[in-house]
Amino acid sequence: MARSNFDGVDYSLDLLPDLINANMPSSASLLAPPSAFLNLSHHLEAVSRRVADWQSTQQSQSLKLHGRPFESASAMFRVAYGAKNDVRIEGGAMPSEAIDVAHMLDGDMRARLEPGFVQLRTFHPYLEPLSVVHTAYMISPSSSTCLLLALVTYLSSLSFPADAMITNLRESLTSRIASLRHTILLQLPESFHALQALDLLACHAPLGALPLQQNDLRSLAIARGHIFCASTISESLAFTTLMKHVQLSNVSGIWQTADTWLYLSLAASEASVALENEVIKQPAQLSETRGLACSMMTPETVEIWSRGLQTGDPWEILGKLAVCDKLARLGLVHDGIARIHGVMEQAAIEPNLNVVEAVVEELKYYLARLESLDHRFNVLVDVISPVIGGISSSWLAYRRLRQRSEANRVNIIALDVLVATSYLSGAPFAFPGLPRDMKPAAKVSYALSRALNPQDLQRFILQSPPSPAVLAMWEWAAHSSQVYEQILGAIADLGRDIFPLHDVACIAVESLKGLLTREVGSIAKQRARNRNQHSLSRPTWYHPMKQVSWVLRVLGQVSFNDEEGVESILSGCCSLFGSMVRVAEEWGKILEAEEAIFAAPAGSEERAPSLPLSASYSNGHDDVHGAGFDPASPPIPTHQQYMNTSDRWMATDHDGQAGSVDHMHVNRETAYPPTEVDLLLAEVFKYSYQSKQQAVFQ
Repeated sequence: MARSNFDGVDYSLDLLPDLINANMPSSASLLAPPSAFLNLSHHLEAVSRRVADWQSTQQSQSLKLHGRPFESASAMFRVAYGAKNDVRIEGGAMPSEAIDVAHMLDGDMRARLEPGFVQLRTFHPYLEPLSVVHTAYMISPSSSTCLLLALVTYLSSLSFPADAMITNLRESLTSRIASLRHTILLQLPESFHALQALDLLACHAPLGALPLQQNDLRSLAIARGHIFCASTISESLAFTTLMKHVQLSNVSGIWQTADTWLYLSLAASEASVALENEVIKQPAQLSETRGLACSMMTPETVEIWSRGLQTGDPWEILGKLAVCDKLARLGLVHDGIARIHGVMEQAAIEPNLNVVEAVVEELKYYLARLESLDHRFNVLVDVISPVIGGISSSWLAYRRLRQRSEANRVNIIALDVLVATSYLSGAPFAFPGLPRDMKPAAKVSYALSRALNPQDLQRFILQSPPSPAVLAMWEWAAHSSQVYEQILGAIADLGRDIFPLHDVACIAVESLKGLLTREVGSIAKQRARNRNQHSLSRPTWYHPMKQVSWVLRVLGQVSFNDEEGVESILSGCCSLFGSMVRVAEEWGKILEAEEAIFAAPAGSEERAPSLPLSASYSNGHDDVHGAGFDPASPPIPTHQQYMNTSDRWMATDHDGQAGSVDHMHVNRETAYPPTEVDLLLAEVFKYSYQSKQQAVFQ
């Protein structure tokens, strides 16, 4: 299993600030007069000094997390919660074995859960009706049937607010599900019910914890075991052989076979998990399963879908479309990544190959194929939508954000390759002095490793004049930022329907993190090229990000348990997202203040230094969150739900410095007492609190 981070530190937002001072005079010389030195450059200069002390191998690990939402979120959780000791997670009152799932799921409860179960089938069409799942367990009680019943019950309950009955149901099921999952992973029973349960877990518990479950966030990592064990069970059941026999029939027969959809769902889950790996390898069966999914999305199959709507459950039909579309998209992603890597391999053999042009053409080809797939998807949506009275906006929004997140994985790989062209020995725009006596495969490996080294990335970006690879990199980095913005827009459109919550939360954090990183890089680039550049407008994603922060809290039914040091993954992601929101707000205000300073006549009062923003922020939070973020107005998040004053993203190492920022924290009354999250982050980032009302920066 690939490591998520090294030494419990995530460096990804701290890399590009180092570019601000690279090959440039000191920041002070950029900002005349020196008395106005209270802006973003001052903060970034301090950060860059700390960055310079880190080992480049550690920094490189952060670059390798870009585009991998679950691994990235896990690494960030370890930073925020890694210093917390003796975390206790309270279990239920009863041992898990004493919980009778079938008894809990009586007729009234099944009727109440039915709407949620219907929504669940729009992603998992292989699920039989809830009453059938219940009957299967009653007839043949086993760890497999019990786990499946417990999971569909728990997940179906997510459509309800957390009243006393639903909360008790979830708490009781959580320990039972954990125990049953442990049994399944150990025993690997030859059961199709076990395969269904493992696919549900892979989709809704990608980090090993159930949605809304309280968990020790520092212990999280992507749960590859779900798919690994599902593959082992599938092999013991000869599932692939069975499906080869099914595929001997016509498309209509394949479409009507229930096992088809479990088979394709498992293939999609495996392909999705593979994208979280540092070195991406296409699953062995992906080409075949993707071809099968695409064969059911052609114009010739529209009639099959129409007949299915007349005779079957329309929500199940929508789920079949979700599975086909997801697998087809993931196939394109893996193929696109393989083709881009193929360009590098070809360039190592053919030195005169125009790598930049070839990579850009591959990106355009991928986007064209994705557009074609979108067209086929929309045709089938138009067939299904009238029958069910319109497809849920949440279902469509989730599909949109997943599609864009997957597309950005291809884009990030392409950006890495563009950087690597400067370190590929013999390439047209390669730097001089590169080792030459290497085999082609070694050349590619060497170039890609240099592309993920912060100092080498800095050298690439600051080439003067910029090479074609640099120009292409910035063009496609801007495209990537647009995709991140579209993801935030899709999240803002989500409602309270059931969908994979952890997907949404981790992709949201990854997207805003990517936007912040690219924003710092953009600032660095502009000031490296134009030393007098001070007017930088707020980014277009400034206001949408605040709306997404609120949406995540509503979706996650966020409640914190600082007393025990545990949170749900949703609440943890909300804290990370809220932290980054405040950083972006500070940057925006700093940039506005800087613009005002340099627009003022020389010698005027506006040119005089004023209190840094962080000081006013920590002393009352005046207008920090803007309209709609008043901590006193429910359901807007309160101060306890943020990482106040000790944001990971603003932390700097001032050891041995009595610099100008010390007064930002010394002897100042905070607006609120520090929370448990503040205290644990303080331990990580060398803050300490003298009292519940006073924060001191050491």
